[in-house]
Amino acid sequence: GAKRIPAVPYILPILGHLPSMFYDAKAFTRRLRAAYHPAGAYSLNFGGTVHNVLFSPSLATALVNVKAENADEKELFRGIMGKVFDFPLGREGEKYDESLVAVNALYKNFMSDPGLAEMTGRTAQAVKQSIASFVTGSKSLVDQMHWERNASVEIKTDGKGEKVVEVDLLDLSRDWCATMANPTIIGSDFVNNFPDYIRDVFTLDDGFLMLATGLPRWVPIPSLLKAHIARRKLLDQLTKFEIAMDKWS
Repeated sequence: GAKRIPAVPYILPILGHLPSMFYDAKAFTRRLRAAYHPAGAYSLNFGGTVHNVLFSPSLATALVNVKAENADEKELFRGIMGKVFDFPLGREGEKYDESLVAVNALYKNFMSDPGLAEMTGRTAQAVKQSIASFVTGSKSLVDQMHWERNASVEIKTDGKGEKVVEVDLLDLSRDWCATMANPTIIGSDFVNNFPDYIRDVFTLDDGFLMLATGLPRWVPIPSLLKAHIARRKLLDQLTKFEIAMDKWS
């Protein structure tokens, strides 16, 4: 019952679907998702290389759970670490393999008690302390909380002549939630020293699929270029933090 992943047709040889991705990647992939919804997957051609895109959660789960001889999940995760997070697998692949035990143990600690209870308790305390400043109503960026600064805050006057605050609720809520939760995950020192890092995390997330293709930075796809820049900034920040931690210890 095996089926081939349907290939999306293209006009320009060699370039394949790169022009479509450059023009409007989100609209292009949204159309493909609707067109290939029954299949749950499609393949694209970028510069002569074929990239299979799975957008159905059931297919993605099936891929991770298939037998190792058909698709090795360890190799899949290694590929993501290299292409998306720029881990130097060629030079330090052994260090990545050695770190998996500690990383998995850390993840288990986060997702089970007592670690989970302590983390949620501290996050709840941060929420109590900051909920009154969720929207300050300040017009000046200097006086706003940093989760407000990317939420397009505008002070307006309603029909009754009263001043009201108009914001992008999604950006506001996302940045605020991240600010509340991240100190318990990565530490308050990192968050305080790099308060805007979460925006780079979101930018990296937006370009995740483009990075996963392995396309170089110079390919003219806006989300890919932004993701490369955000990743570089994040790695620089993490490096500075790690150096400071080594000096402190």
